[in-house]
Amino acid sequence: MSDQPATPEQPKKHLIMKLADAVAEIDNVEKRGRNDFQKYNYVKAADVAWIVRKALSDRNIYMVSDCVNIRNYEIPAKEGVMQAVDVTMQFSFFDGDEPSTPPIVLHSYGTGTDKGDKAVYKAQTGALKYGLRHAFLIPDESDPEADTSVDKAVAAQNVAKAKIEAGRQGKDVNAPLEAPKAQEMPSEGPSQLVCYPIGDGWYEVTGDSEVMEANKGLLLLYGKRKGREKIVQMESGQLDTFRHEFCEVRGNLLTALKAKNA
Repeated sequence: MSDQPATPEQPKKHLIMKLADAVAEIDNVEKRGRNDFQKYNYVKAADVAWIVRKALSDRNIYMVSDCVNIRNYEIPAKEGVMQAVDVTMQFSFFDGDEPSTPPIVLHSYGTGTDKGDKAVYKAQTGALKYGLRHAFLIPDESDPEADTSVDKAVAAQNVAKAKIEAGRQGKDVNAPLEAPKAQEMPSEGPSQLVCYPIGDGWYEVTGDSEVMEANKGLLLLYGKRKGREKIVQMESGQLDTFRHEFCEVRGNLLTALKAKNA
């Protein structure tokens, strides 16, 4: 008989504790995908699924996905129409160590468009990627607007232009510059943004600069900023999910406009 004392058994973690550990373990996901048409990099759904799958399997957690709602319709395109699909996906997390534990369930939304028969797969892929990113709080590798060097250069150019204009008007160029007046925002009521199609299933979302800034995190989660402009571009699937979060969850307004050249 061994004289070594028995090792006390470690208490089993509850499912929610395992998922919390997974959130703590998962770091950012690099943008390894490339959209050559819109000229930007993006996070691939496969990369998000891989990093989440590893974190779940290490903790003996199994995820079941199910499409609980689907809507098919057509949207106009340059040549005829495109097939569009809206899906509501349900993701259920089961504890493999305690099968009797009720699953933790979340829902995610996605929209896909395609000229053939792949719209539903695009919708499911979008719902999976953004559902997992929300559930596990997964950021990409950087903030698209965190470009301090460019901001400083633009500010310096604005100061120089203001001093040149002051000199033309016969004013003291060394006098302190007046700060621009802030645009007044309504103190009550929902925030408002507008969106309009720009072609090939893409949309632009814009609005008052303060509203855009206040919702920057949500906007950049689903889209990409258009240069230095206060415009965010989104695919139709991401726009649908953004609309749900911005309007239905947060109680704001998103007005759809016709194309600029319509």
